Amino acid sequence: MRRWRELVADWANEPSKPICAEYWSRITAALDDDLDTAAAVRVLRELARDSEIPAGSKFETFAAADRILALDLVSLVGRPRSAPPLPDGADTKLAERAAARERKDFAAADRLRDDLADLGVTVQDTPDGQAWTVAPVPRRRS
Repeated sequence: MRRWRELVADWANEPSKPICAEYWSRITAALDDDLDTAAAVRVLRELARDSEIPAGSKFETFAAADRILALDLVSLVGRPRSAPPLPDGADTKLAERAAARERKDFAAADRLRDDLADLGVTVQDTPDGQAWTVAPVPRRRS
C-alpha cells in the first residue's frame, strides 16, 4: 500500500488526464461481480505497471477506485516526503568525505563512500557538492 500511495502522489504531480476507460470498466466489472475486490486490486496492479498509460490518467483512475475501495491511496498527495534519518555516524562520515574531496584525497573519499554504502547511504557527487539518499530500513517479519 505504501508503494501505491507514493506512486499516486507522484502521478498527482503530472497533468491530469481522463480516467483510463479500459481499466476502469474492468475495475467496475470486478466490483459488480459480487464485490470482487481482489480482482479489482489485480486490475489496479496491472494499471500501475502499464507504461503506455499516462501518469495523469493513472492518478485519476486510482483516485476514483480509492473512493470506492477506501484504501487511502491519495493520502500522500501534496505532502512533502520525509527522508529516512541518517544512520548513526553517517553525518560524520559525510563531512569527512566532503573534506577529503576538498583536499583531493580521492582514495579516502572512495573509502568513505564505501563505508557509507555499508550503512545504507548512497552518495553522488554533483556540481554543487555531494548528495546522498538513505535506503529505508526493511521491516522485520516475525
